[in-house]
Amino acid sequence: MAVAKEKGAALASGMVAKFGLPNLVAAGILILGWFFFATVSLDAAIFGKLEFTFWQILGFLNSSNLMESLGRAGRSGPSAGMYGFFAILCLVGPFVAYFWKDKRAHLGGLLPLVFMVIVALIVRSSVHSALGGDLASQYKEMQERAQDEAMKALSLGMGAYLSILASLYFAGIGAKKFLASRASGV
Repeated sequence: MAVAKEKGAALASGMVAKFGLPNLVAAGILILGWFFFATVSLDAAIFGKLEFTFWQILGFLNSSNLMESLGRAGRSGPSAGMYGFFAILCLVGPFVAYFWKDKRAHLGGLLPLVFMVIVALIVRSSVHSALGGDLASQYKEMQERAQDEAMKALSLGMGAYLSILASLYFAGIGAKKFLASRASGV
């Protein structure tokens, strides 16, 4: 046990020395926000109040039938698929500059934020299209009300706020380092 503890401490101190404590803390917060804390809450009369992590949302986006996936939300959720693969790449993005010595590698810090914005737009579009799409029918007013009520039923959770803060940190640091390296010509 003492040897394992010593090797673990050496590994942790090596990671802190290479990446820096603020980057590791921000990555930990981003992981907590994406995988463990509720990102979105849905207050629906049919299902009650449902809370979803970012990873579960990626699974719903990857699923072919959104309503069926919502019906079994408490049980095993759908696989995140390609969205999950891109999410893992985005988690690694802020650390690319430590392994690839190109000034553009610092832009990897923007990946988590850009990915979250894209997923938010896809979710909004999915909700919009599930409730009537382009609103070109005779029931336009009713569809607009249904869409407004659906959007009011969605609220952000602690996972969204933590993820946004961590991704803003990575985006700010990445952009700052990219601009500094570009100005210095390195």
